Amino acid sequence: MPHRTCLVSFTDIHRVRHTVEVNASSLYEAAVLGLVEFRRSQFTHTAVPTGATLSIKVREPEQTHEVKVDALKMWLESQGRTPRDLVERRKLREMLEGASDG
Repeated sequence: MPHRTCLVSFTDIHRVRHTVEVNASSLYEAAVLGLVEFRRSQFTHTAVPTGATLSIKVREPEQTHEVKVDALKMWLESQGRTPRDLVERRKLREMLEGASDG
């Protein structure tokens, strides 16, 4: 799948909306990359809560999706149907875990 530009955002407990731009080839990849960028951000002083909903706006053609963080984590831990799916989930899990270390 080709990479597309996506805006990933969430609203923190203080009702402040945070948005990052990522390039991803799937909805869940965009969600993970967004979480990684939020964790790296100097401006986001609040962690993304597990119960939060990420809003993902895909550009050209524009589409908006919502993914709950806890549902994303469940998807990452579930078994894939194909070897390619397993590889993608493992790669995204490692990216997210690597962002937690820093």
